[in-house]
Amino acid sequence: MAGLLEQYYEIEAEGIDYHIDLISGAYRMDNIHRARVGIKKIKAVHRLLGSSFPVKSDTKILNNRYKSVFRPLGRYREINNTILLLRKFRGSGKLRKPYSEFQYAELLKLRSDIDSAIEAYNRTRDSISYDAVFSQLRISSFEEEIGIIKAFVSKETGKARCLLDKAKNPGELHAIRIALKNIKPFLRLLYPLKKTGFKSRHYRLLNRTESLLGKWHDRQILRESLELFIKDIDDTSTRLSCQRIISRIAMKEELKFPVILKRTNNCLQALEHLSTEG
Repeated sequence: MAGLLEQYYEIEAEGIDYHIDLISGAYRMDNIHRARVGIKKIKAVHRLLGSSFPVKSDTKILNNRYKSVFRPLGRYREINNTILLLRKFRGSGKLRKPYSEFQYAELLKLRSDIDSAIEAYNRTRDSISYDAVFSQLRISSFEEEIGIIKAFVSKETGKARCLLDKAKNPGELHAIRIALKNIKPFLRLLYPLKKTGFKSRHYRLLNRTESLLGKWHDRQILRESLELFIKDIDDTSTRLSCQRIISRIAMKEELKFPVILKRTNNCLQALEHLSTEG
């Protein structure tokens, strides 16, 4: 009988296929976002099982199924987000149309890449690797499975802590966010269960922290994109507006960096305290 993780995996895999089928032609951000979130959750399960059992080669095979789709969807979402995010900045009026045109060429190319990736997407997973990945989990008791999940959460929390302690500049925050994303789906699984130690407040704290880091990353992507865009601007006034926004984002990164570190530290301390109690 499928355990907690395998049932979770099946639900997410079905959701990914559903949203991928709706992307081509419409390219709705909701479907793109949900497909990518589902793939991240699946990859987190692969990471957990690969670190708990000798099945890393099989998890790699299962990950490869999603790789060709995941990358162009991620880039498409990044570009679309930069267009929307720019509109929130005061003084961006002159930039919006030329910047959208600047980004639209890549969006069109990515649509072609996405269509090709979806057409080649294999909806039938490698059954041998799948069985190899879940076989040892299937003979574990419910309590043992919970213990495996909690051990992984503790390990990834430790990884995030090491990354945070070494972080010296805003560019290093994204790696911490990835570590938190590996923890997030398992906190969501654990907190409704009794006697795991995890509560809904821990999940909400992690979710807020990960969202904060996500918004931070989106601004960095916008700044980097504008730094490329400004090289193609001939109009002096438009160029000045662009430089002002670049400077504003960079200044905000500098000012908010200590705040981000503190809030991330608070989140990790809460998770570390639970690991110590366990």
